[in-house]
Amino acid sequence: MTGGDVAEALSWLTNLDKRYNMTNPNYGIGDFIEDLKSKGYMTEENQKGEFKITGKAEQTIRKSALEGDFW
Repeated sequence: MTGGDVAEALSWLTNLDKRYNMTNPNYGIGDFIEDLKSKGYMTEENQKGEFKITGKAEQTIRKSALEGDFW
């Protein structure tokens, strides 16, 4: 739905979190983003500071789609 725009997807996730309280004070969206980066699924190492998914994330998404699993 976001056409691969990670920033837009994270914005949607942040809005959903605000609406449905999916996170808590001990683990928020910022922590989730840091986990994605530390596990190699996302990076923001570019000139514009934009978030990008990595090849590892793309492979995981494809594999999950083929197997019918969702993280």
